[in-house]
Amino acid sequence: MPSYLLALLALQTIASPHCQHLAGLSERKLEKLLPGPSSVTPPPPGPLKDTSVKLVNDKAHPWMPLCKGYGMENGIVVALAYGSLLVDGNPLTNLVSIGAKSPATGPDPSKPADVGGLNGNNSIEGDASFTRDDFEFGDNHSFNNKLFDQISNRFGGGKYNLTVPGEYRFYRVQQSIVQNPHFSFTTPRFITAYREISFPFIFFVDGRKADGQLNLKDTLGFFPESRFPDDFRRIDGTNSSDLANNAATIMFNAHPIEPGRNDGKVNKFTVDTKSAAFDDPCGLYTSLVDVAIGRYPNPQDVLRKNLNANLGFLYQPFQGCPQRFPFGK
Repeated sequence: MPSYLLALLALQTIASPHCQHLAGLSERKLEKLLPGPSSVTPPPPGPLKDTSVKLVNDKAHPWMPLCKGYGMENGIVVALAYGSLLVDGNPLTNLVSIGAKSPATGPDPSKPADVGGLNGNNSIEGDASFTRDDFEFGDNHSFNNKLFDQISNRFGGGKYNLTVPGEYRFYRVQQSIVQNPHFSFTTPRFITAYREISFPFIFFVDGRKADGQLNLKDTLGFFPESRFPDDFRRIDGTNSSDLANNAATIMFNAHPIEPGRNDGKVNKFTVDTKSAAFDDPCGLYTSLVDVAIGRYPNPQDVLRKNLNANLGFLYQPFQGCPQRFPFGK
């Protein structure tokens, strides 16, 4: 299941403060509310009293925005949340729509900023989705039952596992090449497209089993019924990043493809030599930073402060890469 799975992790936790967001406030009010150099960081909260199963939102499914539903490793969550905010959200208010563009994220920064929400094309979301049409065809956000049926019919022995999404990813890319004259499959989308399709057989399988085999019944519960299976238990996510990366590598190597796009005509796929390679995590980090630079070429005041803070958070899962400071330190 597709690019919308990334949205499972583009968490509502980006909103600040939790119970009353900053949308609609003037820049002067924001200056008073946002922490400055003399601000003292409060102590972290204690453990949650309620340890029951919880679920986070995604843009295609109206699940409650609760945490700890999947036991996902913190590094993945941080990369997805702050990557989403930087490329599709509103850094002035630190809000990102988990669907289409929304006034709830507050007044937009000036152009060329594009606060389009996660429906925005070819940044976090993108073409060759498992369950949504390409942007070219007009509706790249609604759940497409026909596409879902295509993949469910391919389940090996009734299971969604390592082999199913790898084959279907290659099929969807080839399908887009022959149908979409403006098909685009470049980084960051190119790199994330293989990680996200591992999420169902890692995070949607009951943690007491955790065998990488998601049955069709439970899949239908998650998509499109938007519900957990009865008595579901999340996995121990301490090594979920390695699981996702290893699975993505196996699926990619089954049918390697280079990043690129169609040049305005179908079947005219051109390799993008500037796009980061599949196995280049630093390239993913760099591509997200580059998108932010394109959105905000000359940020000032609150916008610059927030961008620098969010870029710092984004860097946390990419500690082995050269850190970039496009807007100064």
